[in-house]
Amino acid sequence: MCVADVITKIPMTAIPQRFRVDMAGVEYEIVSRWNGAVSSWVLDLYDANREPMIMCIPMVCGIDLLSQYGYLNIGAELWVLTDGDDTAPPTIDNLGAESNLFLVVRSE
Repeated sequence: MCVADVITKIPMTAIPQRFRVDMAGVEYEIVSRWNGAVSSWVLDLYDANREPMIMCIPMVCGIDLLSQYGYLNIGAELWVLTDGDDTAPPTIDNLGAESNLFLVVRSE
């Protein structure tokens, strides 16, 4: 039997947001916001009880945003990709349009 990774595009817009997402069977809350001090979108990750887990994750393209937090055993990955340039970070205006956030759950 062949099992594939599950890749889901998380709908985003270029305004600060708070939403819940299921990652590998566990519900988390994500907060996105523009950080003008570093000219970058950042994410905060909370558990289902709204307890902070990871704060101020820069939305960098081309890497798993959660890779350095393996000790949390989230069981999923978050990737940002920008159309036409996989290394271009999302801008204040293009998040959810040309730059998108993807949830990846790897098959066992």
